[in-house]
Amino acid sequence: MHTIIGITGQKFHGKDSIALILRRRYKYVHVNFAMFLKEACKNIFMLSDDQLHGDAKETPDARWSTTPRKLMQIVGTELFRDRFKELLPECLGNESSLWVKCMKLYLNSHRTPTCIVISDVRFEDEAELIRSLNGKIWKVVRPSIVSKDVHASEVQEIKADKVFTNDGTLLQLEQKVVEELCVFGFKKTPEKGLKLDFLPATLEDVQHITKKAKIDEKTPADSQSL
Repeated sequence: MHTIIGITGQKFHGKDSIALILRRRYKYVHVNFAMFLKEACKNIFMLSDDQLHGDAKETPDARWSTTPRKLMQIVGTELFRDRFKELLPECLGNESSLWVKCMKLYLNSHRTPTCIVISDVRFEDEAELIRSLNGKIWKVVRPSIVSKDVHASEVQEIKADKVFTNDGTLLQLEQKVVEELCVFGFKKTPEKGLKLDFLPATLEDVQHITKKAKIDEKTPADSQSL
């Protein structure tokens, strides 16, 4: 049984959709590397919940003359991921990046859940953290959406243990996930209802995932995520 699954893929390809399926059907705890960044950006740039998690992420904020997504990409990668280790190497020790260390500390301090899904694996060292914990890397690809985003966080090619082609509805994607997990001993029987008993990736994330749970099964599985 996979205790940790990391999901990689381009934006809008369905990473959060797979995480939601694991959450609802198999009680996976849903966390992500960006939750630390989003909490920081929320306070620094005074961003709303919709700017952090919803459609407003793609809309330029007049106060900052750029989109919330761009803010989070630059702050998360160029500033904290790339420069932090140069400026304060003693803080990271042997860790490759700030976000890898944050996630490792977070997982070490929350040992209760048996199954965890990390829905935003964007760099190889993040994937290596998951592999070091005996986890698996899943990749989701949606052929109908071709991203023009050339930011480093969107163009990394990460070796995956399983690739899901997301070319149908959310229900069809769910069936693919179920079939994959059945190989490893999970039952097909879904959990009834949506239980918000996962780790605290902030109240806003709870509300965001609850909203996603109401998606009609015929809706294309093209979840938005940072």
